[in-house]
Amino acid sequence: MFPRVIVKGAIVEVFSPRGLGKSLWALFVAVRLAIAGKRVMLIDRDNPRRTVRERLRAFGATGDLTSLKILSRENAPPLTDTASWREFPYANFDLVILD
Repeated sequence: MFPRVIVKGAIVEVFSPRGLGKSLWALFVAVRLAIAGKRVMLIDRDNPRRTVRERLRAFGATGDLTSLKILSRENAPPLTDTASWREFPYANFDLVILD
């Protein structure tokens, strides 16, 4: 389904100039893997909730896709809040995407 860019137990970083589709790619991967049965957490610290919701629908995410959890920028702790991130339940997910 995907090239071996995402490997279990690895940290993958995607870099490119602004506006080339990194967030869209991350949402696409999140939805496709969730549809395939993987437990996915998408933490979107970049885009407004409405934008994320519209894009998720466009990629086929429906309300019954319970294996995909979204943490919006309004609810995600600041990246500098090490205590909150240390306690984050990473083990509950097969994939955590931070945008």
